[in-house]
Amino acid sequence: MVKIKKKSNRDVAFTKRRKGLFRKCDELCKNYAAQIGVITFSEAGKLYPYPNLIVLYNVSLILFL
Repeated sequence: MVKIKKKSNRDVAFTKRRKGLFRKCDELCKNYAAQIGVITFSEAGKLYPYPNLIVLYNVSLILFL
C-alpha cells in the first residue's frame, strides 16, 4: 500500500473503508450471531466505534482498569 498524499482523498478513502468494514461487521452479526466490536480512529483522532455495546464495554474494562 502507498500512502495517499492528498488529504481530501485520504479522508474519502477512510470514510469508504470504514463504512465497508462496518457493513461487513453488520453482516457477520446478523448472519452468524457474532458479537463484534470495532474501534477505528481517523487521522484527526476522531473515534468511530462499531456499535456492539457488550463487546465495547468489555474492551473498555480491559483497557481502563
